[in-house]
Amino acid sequence: MPPNRYVICLRHRCTPHHLSERAHYVTFGVARGKRHQLQLSVFPTLVIVHMPEQTIFCGKKTMRILMFSLWRADKPSGAILGVKYLAHSLARLGHEVTIAAPSSRITEKERAMARSIGVSLLPIELRLGGFSIANWRQLATFMRRPQTRPDIVHFQYVRHPHYVSVNRLARKLGIPTILSFRGGWLPRVWDTGLVKKTVYWHLLERPFLRSLSAYHFVTAYEKEEMEPFLPRKPFFIVPNPLWDVPTSRRWKPHIGRERRVLGYLGRFDIYNKGLDRLFEVIRLLQKQTKVELRLLGKPRGKHESRFRRLIESAGDLPIRVCGEVYDEEKKANVYLSFDLYIQFSRWELWGHSIAEAMSLGVPVAITDRHHIARMAGNAGACLVLPFDDVESAAERICRLLNSTEQMTVLARRGLEWVQKFRGENIARRMLEVYQECIKMSTRRGAM
Repeated sequence: MPPNRYVICLRHRCTPHHLSERAHYVTFGVARGKRHQLQLSVFPTLVIVHMPEQTIFCGKKTMRILMFSLWRADKPSGAILGVKYLAHSLARLGHEVTIAAPSSRITEKERAMARSIGVSLLPIELRLGGFSIANWRQLATFMRRPQTRPDIVHFQYVRHPHYVSVNRLARKLGIPTILSFRGGWLPRVWDTGLVKKTVYWHLLERPFLRSLSAYHFVTAYEKEEMEPFLPRKPFFIVPNPLWDVPTSRRWKPHIGRERRVLGYLGRFDIYNKGLDRLFEVIRLLQKQTKVELRLLGKPRGKHESRFRRLIESAGDLPIRVCGEVYDEEKKANVYLSFDLYIQFSRWELWGHSIAEAMSLGVPVAITDRHHIARMAGNAGACLVLPFDDVESAAERICRLLNSTEQMTVLARRGLEWVQKFRGENIARRMLEVYQECIKMSTRRGAM
């Protein structure tokens, strides 16, 4: 055995179960009958023993996670749903999750949503010049106090300059930080407001990204698109978790229907969601078979006038706008009423509604522009349609709708494939990411 390689014999009184402070110097029994003082760093999930040539990680306890994200109970975006599902899954595993969200958007509905999934809510008052003094003190106290100090800070990407201050405080306290982009920082986002975004990038965003511990991507394809534009950092790829559907029912073919029902649930963003192309597909489909398109959602802001013009131009196409559905049980009933769930997006990072439909055994058709299409399509879990060829897309949909056997096989494969994204599975993978970030931060601190 090399002279500086030690064999550690932890005494019972020094086991992880009995340790509560941040750092200890503990006497160990070592080889050759000598005794040495070695540093022991203790975190809620890890006990880290620093040795001359290696670092040993052992022990497991509850992890404290502080997430910074927008938080809306009504009309949540896909990014907010991703945060909600992940936080819920982590809380179900017994970990302490706190959501720090802008206080201007916090109402009793938001508080009730947080309570329903077992997480805490920390309102943050955002001002143009930064945090208010009282709010910053509250946040700093939360991050410093041993009873609430987080083991990791998980940012969900939003263009908030306040993140820079929080990240600086976390680094000062030795808390690792990780950022999830969730489609909010892709090259195509720079197509508008280029001057403002470029200034913001050089002044705040690039320094912020450089000081992070790691990046989190939802898919490998998101990482491929973004990596050339980002400062080099360790990265982890973990998909979005699937929301546990509150029903044991599964989709069955609707035999005997006069019209086949195609459904879409989501934002009425005509360009990104490809609603204009979807209407072209329906126009071609109705010449071959009897179909009906049901749209679940509501146009908002700049999309309202554009959607109204699109509906007017559709003429007598069999299209119904059915409004918004957010209740989980009602949403499940809506999915089960479809013959085929379709999403004809120009670009899509994930698509929670796609995974939700699959989890109920509903056949799904999406375009080749979806990131998830590259994964699910290879497994035969969905029908992948060419976005640039609406005639070919209409033909493929028609063949599928006319074959109950093909629809049943597609539904079964989709249901089997989506099981890997169950909340508990994804939460455990994210915990491994958090632990790896803690290890990297500890190694840097020990240097």
